Amino acid sequence: MKSSSILVNVARGPVVNSDDLYDALKSGQIFGAGLDVLTGEPNVKTDHPLLHLDNSDYDTRNKMAELCVRNAIQGANGEQLLAEVKV
Repeated sequence: MKSSSILVNVARGPVVNSDDLYDALKSGQIFGAGLDVLTGEPNVKTDHPLLHLDNSDYDTRNKMAELCVRNAIQGANGEQLLAEVKV
């Protein structure tokens, strides 16, 4: 994979070798990963290396929560939404 690649796994945790993924992310071999699942779920240990990378999902979740609140405020004020899903 290119160093700009983002691996996405929405299948099963064991499809991706977590140790190899950690090494690839840590070394910059790939840019990122979007994971819906991890090997061992639902009992993933809190010391799992992927959960302690500098760019782990805590920042992403916080940004998503902030965007959600800002969208709700914009909508309540009758203003254009910052992120709108059109159906």
